Amino acid sequence: MSTSFQFTVIDTFLIEERGLVLSPFFPLDRYRFDGKEHVRVETPSGRVFEAEADVEIPCVTPKPEVLQATFVVRAVQKDDIPIGSKVSLPHKTPEQVAAPNDRH
Repeated sequence: MSTSFQFTVIDTFLIEERGLVLSPFFPLDRYRFDGKEHVRVETPSGRVFEAEADVEIPCVTPKPEVLQATFVVRAVQKDDIPIGSKVSLPHKTPEQVAAPNDRH
């Protein structure tokens, strides 16, 4: 049985009117995501919930050599997804999010 793609939240940034940005960011030369992803969040305290996340490419100057994607979850606060939370894509395996040139 395959496992779901998963990452651990190492930082969060709340942008009012937009949502909670989750870090780490994912370099697009190694990962591919849809514009919206269904996520499952498990907090360090054991709370589990599911939500929709927008996958966005932040606009930064200067433009980085490799663009990175981040997950933005709307209608939550920093306390809802604390650092150390495990976020998974329950319907995608690590192989399904690997960029075509990174697949084995």
